[in-house]
Amino acid sequence: MKPAQCTNEDQNRRVQTLQEKILEIFGQGFTISTDTVHFLDSTFGVSEIEGLRQILGQTESSDAETLREMLFFPEKSQRLQLEPILERKIYQAEDLPLICALIMKKKPEVVFRYLDHDLKIRLTAEPARKFVARLGIDKQLEQRTKECIRKTCSRQDAYEVQVRLRTAPYELNAGGAAFFRKFLLAFGRTKPFWDLFDFVLGFLQECDPDADFQQELQDKKFFLELALKKAEQLERDLKTQPVEILHMQRVNILSLDRRTITHEIEMVEDLLKALYPPPGP
Repeated sequence: MKPAQCTNEDQNRRVQTLQEKILEIFGQGFTISTDTVHFLDSTFGVSEIEGLRQILGQTESSDAETLREMLFFPEKSQRLQLEPILERKIYQAEDLPLICALIMKKKPEVVFRYLDHDLKIRLTAEPARKFVARLGIDKQLEQRTKECIRKTCSRQDAYEVQVRLRTAPYELNAGGAAFFRKFLLAFGRTKPFWDLFDFVLGFLQECDPDADFQQELQDKKFFLELALKKAEQLERDLKTQPVEILHMQRVNILSLDRRTITHEIEMVEDLLKALYPPPGP
């Protein structure tokens, strides 16, 4: 997409709008999840707030850098707060350093909530830069896809769809975007939407940009059916052979979940039926 022409004044306004919202989010603080608490305890032996403070205070420590990478990572709830701004304004890669500079000019403190205690950390330039970079603010959807999302999803669901597309490890090209719009028109506001949405995102990542998506779905179903047969055979083998023997035979037991494979086959069948119905008589 060709970047929109804008004046410095336009750029300053949009950069300031986003910077103010990010600072507001920093002011709300980060709640450290149970999984992160477990990681801190098992990896660093940190079981109280003071231990976390000491590690983060080590400026040249690899442990401190690892923790900052983990802690200063945009949460979905934070991304959802930013999406209404990103939906209205077009941001470009050159806006990122300007946003970071404005943030650092305020010398903000970030609050982390850890085991019922609050820890205030003065934000430094590198975590700020990485936080802003991970937001994907310069990743734009084409207009037709935006309009289709608005047409087929509730307001809140539309924001979540856009957030998850923004954080996907690829961008929708023309063919992928057309397939995605067909999916939205068929399944938006339906009960299985989010299950299918996750499957479609993974499917599009696997496909060549110029793929025949109907054929790709048919191929996907074929390989899933082969995997289902292997899973069924594994279930039979587990009744007669020790797990250790199967591991020695390089059988990946965890990858052969019959229930998951069956569900994926059903989703492929639903997509084929809805998106590529057979011609009438």
